[in-house]
Amino acid sequence: MQQTFEIACPACEHVSEQTVWQSINDSVPDAALRIINGEINFLTCPECGNGFLIEENLLYTNPEKKIALHYMPYDPEQTSKGSGHLKKQFGEDYMANPIKFTDWDEFIAALKKQEGIGH
Repeated sequence: MQQTFEIACPACEHVSEQTVWQSINDSVPDAALRIINGEINFLTCPECGNGFLIEENLLYTNPEKKIALHYMPYDPEQTSKGSGHLKKQFGEDYMANPIKFTDWDEFIAALKKQEGIGH
């Protein structure tokens, strides 16, 4: 799922409309590679050229491989509370208990490992 938001550049404070993903799965062509290559939730300011990560929750799933990874850049308590809605929706399915990350680099490393990318 993606939405459009007005995002301010952390370097120059220029505000621009940007697409931000909150969830993505393998039905989106090259979803994992697009995340790894900085094409999802990594923006370049149209004013100053600064590149930066949007600090927004991102759930990645691959139903075929039963992979569910959830990047949640907020405090760990919120991270543990944040997947309650997933359990209601999916029961005990793998998607109800995604592996959670508060660190983007750890999320990317896990995504590469789970999808077998870069080995």
